[in-house]
Amino acid sequence: MTLGVEATLAWTIAGREAVFSQAAEALSSGDNASDLPACFSAPVDAARFDEALAPCASLEMDAEALAATMQAEENAPMADNAARRPEIDDWRALAKTTVSLFEYCLATLDTAQEQSA
Repeated sequence: MTLGVEATLAWTIAGREAVFSQAAEALSSGDNASDLPACFSAPVDAARFDEALAPCASLEMDAEALAATMQAEENAPMADNAARRPEIDDWRALAKTTVSLFEYCLATLDTAQEQSA
Protein backbone atom coordinates (compact mmCIF):
# COMPACT_ATOMS: atom_id res chain seq x y z
CA MET A 1 0.00 0.00 0.00
CA THR A 2 2.77 2.42 0.93
CA LEU A 3 4.54 1.82 -2.35
CA GLY A 4 1.35 2.37 -4.35
CA VAL A 5 0.49 5.60 -2.57
CA GLU A 6 4.00 6.94 -2.94
CA ALA A 7 4.10 6.02 -6.61
CA THR A 8 0.71 7.48 -7.51
CA LEU A 9 0.08 10.39 -5.14
CA ALA A 10 1.25 13.07 -7.60
CA TRP A 11 -1.12 11.64 -10.24
CA THR A 12 -3.96 11.57 -7.71
CA ILE A 13 -3.45 15.21 -6.80
CA ALA A 14 -3.01 16.54 -10.35
CA GLY A 15 -6.03 18.62 -11.29
CA ARG A 16 -7.49 18.27 -7.80
CA GLU A 17 -5.17 20.51 -5.85
CA ALA A 18 -8.04 22.27 -4.06
CA VAL A 19 -9.22 18.96 -2.61
CA PHE A 20 -5.78 18.34 -1.12
CA SER A 21 -4.96 21.89 -0.02
CA GLN A 22 -6.22 21.41 3.56
CA ALA A 23 -4.14 18.27 3.95
CA ALA A 24 -1.08 20.12 2.71
CA GLU A 25 -1.69 22.98 5.13
CA ALA A 26 -2.25 20.59 8.04
CA LEU A 27 0.96 18.69 7.38
CA SER A 28 3.21 21.68 6.96
CA SER A 29 2.23 25.31 7.03
CA GLY A 30 2.78 26.98 3.70
CA ASP A 31 2.96 23.80 1.63
CA ASN A 32 0.63 23.43 -1.30
CA ALA A 33 -0.97 20.27 -2.60
CA SER A 34 1.80 19.65 -5.10
CA ASP A 35 4.21 19.31 -2.14
CA LEU A 36 2.28 16.37 -0.66
CA PRO A 37 4.16 13.62 -2.54
CA ALA A 38 7.46 14.81 -1.09
CA CYS A 39 5.79 15.26 2.29
CA PHE A 40 4.57 11.65 2.13
CA SER A 41 7.91 10.30 0.91
CA ALA A 42 9.97 11.97 3.65
CA PRO A 43 8.74 9.80 6.55
CA VAL A 44 8.66 6.73 4.28
CA ASP A 45 12.34 7.29 3.53
CA ALA A 46 13.14 8.16 7.15
CA ALA A 47 11.52 4.91 8.27
CA ARG A 48 13.70 3.10 5.71
CA PHE A 49 10.68 1.51 4.10
CA ASP A 50 12.87 0.07 1.36
CA GLU A 51 14.28 -2.33 3.96
CA ALA A 52 10.78 -3.78 4.41
CA LEU A 53 10.96 -4.77 0.75
CA ALA A 54 14.07 -6.93 1.27
CA PRO A 55 12.04 -10.18 1.52
CA CYS A 56 10.51 -9.27 -1.86
CA ALA A 57 13.85 -8.79 -3.60
CA SER A 58 13.47 -11.93 -5.67
CA LEU A 59 10.01 -11.00 -6.92
CA GLU A 60 9.50 -9.87 -10.48
CA MET A 61 6.74 -7.29 -10.67
CA ASP A 62 4.95 -7.13 -13.98
CA ALA A 63 3.17 -3.87 -14.76
CA GLU A 64 0.57 -5.53 -16.97
CA ALA A 65 -0.33 -8.07 -14.28
CA LEU A 66 -0.38 -5.34 -11.64
CA ALA A 67 -2.68 -3.18 -13.78
CA ALA A 68 -5.04 -6.14 -14.19
CA THR A 69 -5.04 -6.78 -10.44
CA MET A 70 -5.65 -3.10 -9.73
CA GLN A 71 -8.73 -3.24 -11.98
CA ALA A 72 -10.05 -6.50 -10.53
CA GLU A 73 -13.56 -6.49 -9.09
CA GLU A 74 -12.32 -7.11 -5.55
CA ASN A 75 -10.26 -3.91 -5.74
CA ALA A 76 -13.08 -1.75 -7.16
CA PRO A 77 -14.09 -0.35 -3.74
CA MET A 78 -10.62 1.14 -3.30
CA ALA A 79 -10.68 2.74 -6.74
CA ASP A 80 -14.24 3.96 -6.18
CA ASN A 81 -13.18 5.71 -2.96
CA ALA A 82 -10.13 7.35 -4.46
CA ALA A 83 -10.00 11.11 -4.88
CA ARG A 84 -9.31 10.48 -8.54
CA ARG A 85 -10.65 7.33 -10.14
CA PRO A 86 -8.37 5.93 -12.83
CA GLU A 87 -9.69 5.81 -16.37
CA ILE A 88 -8.94 2.91 -18.72
CA ASP A 89 -5.65 4.40 -19.94
CA ASP A 90 -4.49 5.34 -16.44
CA TRP A 91 -4.25 1.85 -14.95
CA ARG A 92 -1.24 0.77 -17.00
CA ALA A 93 0.63 4.02 -16.36
CA LEU A 94 -0.03 3.82 -12.62
CA ALA A 95 1.11 0.20 -12.55
CA LYS A 96 4.29 1.06 -14.47
CA THR A 97 5.03 3.90 -12.04
CA THR A 98 4.53 1.56 -9.09
CA VAL A 99 6.76 -1.13 -10.59
CA SER A 100 9.45 1.46 -11.33
CA LEU A 101 9.38 2.67 -7.73
CA PHE A 102 9.55 -0.93 -6.47
CA GLU A 103 12.59 -1.60 -8.66
CA TYR A 104 14.20 1.68 -7.59
CA CYS A 105 13.68 0.84 -3.90
CA LEU A 106 15.25 -2.58 -4.36
CA ALA A 107 18.20 -1.09 -6.26
CA THR A 108 18.66 1.49 -3.51
CA LEU A 109 18.53 -1.28 -0.92
CA ASP A 110 21.14 -3.30 -2.82
CA THR A 111 23.41 -0.25 -3.06
CA ALA A 112 23.08 0.49 0.66
CA GLN A 113 23.87 -3.13 1.54
CA GLU A 114 26.94 -3.12 -0.72
CA GLN A 115 28.21 0.11 0.84
CA SER A 116 27.82 -1.23 4.37
CA ALA A 117 29.67 -4.45 3.56
